[in-house]
Amino acid sequence: MRQHCGTCVLEIKQLSVQFHVNQTQLTVIRNLSLSIPDNTVMGLVGESGSGKSVTALSVLGLLPPNGHIESGKIIWNGTEIQGFSDADYRTIRGRDIGLVFQNPLASLNPVFSIQDHFVEMLRLHFGHTRTQAIQEAEYWLDRVGIPDAHKRLRDYPHQFSLGMCQRIMIALTLAMKPKLLIADEPTASLDVTIQVQILELLQDLRAELGMSVLLISHDLGVIAQQCDRVAVMYLGELVEWAPAETLFSNPKHPYTQALLASIPIPDPKAPKPQRLSGELPSLYKRPAGCAFHTRCPQAMPVCKTSRPDLHSAVNHAVGCFLYPKEPANQ
Repeated sequence: MRQHCGTCVLEIKQLSVQFHVNQTQLTVIRNLSLSIPDNTVMGLVGESGSGKSVTALSVLGLLPPNGHIESGKIIWNGTEIQGFSDADYRTIRGRDIGLVFQNPLASLNPVFSIQDHFVEMLRLHFGHTRTQAIQEAEYWLDRVGIPDAHKRLRDYPHQFSLGMCQRIMIALTLAMKPKLLIADEPTASLDVTIQVQILELLQDLRAELGMSVLLISHDLGVIAQQCDRVAVMYLGELVEWAPAETLFSNPKHPYTQALLASIPIPDPKAPKPQRLSGELPSLYKRPAGCAFHTRCPQAMPVCKTSRPDLHSAVNHAVGCFLYPKEPANQ
């Protein structure tokens, strides 16, 4: 066991992840470094295909069969876990690191009642008796706002709305009392009023349990309201991170600036939001140099040939040649 940063529950160091597709090794994550301090909400943003979900799956050892970690380290509470066996990963999945997916129906077994889900999980991880597990299930369903929790325990996933299923998944996850919750687009499939309820619920329970959260989202409004820190990904690379207030008030990377400029303003007289030209490049033809140079309005000749490192100045890191080189220090 190797000791690392004592204040960080999770550290990702120079992580590269590859997928074998059509007889080609595609680099989906490249040299990603990210730290999540204790009792902190870290937001991870970027376009679809930027590697946010793959990052989460890598942490939990849930990459598909054609994916693997090519290099780098994933450090959980001081222990490197990237080489763990499936059996080792099962000791931390759920109990130490919880995961809430975008689509709760994909995570709930349709032939199991909600009670069965709780009983199986709590007996496996904590050795609860069936009676203890049912009592715990009722408590957590009530905590996440499921009406008549005692009666509804015997119902099946299809008997709940999508918003209620997401609440059930949150209850299942929090019943394990994880130290880190990874929430991957937890409100993307819900209507706006339910989104607000789910996010308020997560915020309240996070504060109560004192856990850290990695919140993955493409919704910058959600990120601004919920997160202490924000990291921005582009084509599998981290391009900027900063405290949330700093990132939204003073974005440095041209990609981050473009993301924030694209947010619609509810004022008919306001200028139209800026559109980012071009599309996310294919991983089959990853651009040389800076991955963003093909879409960047401030690209320089050096951007086409050299890849910028992530540089830091006073708790704000950016990977761009527009800024002077200083070693990143998260």
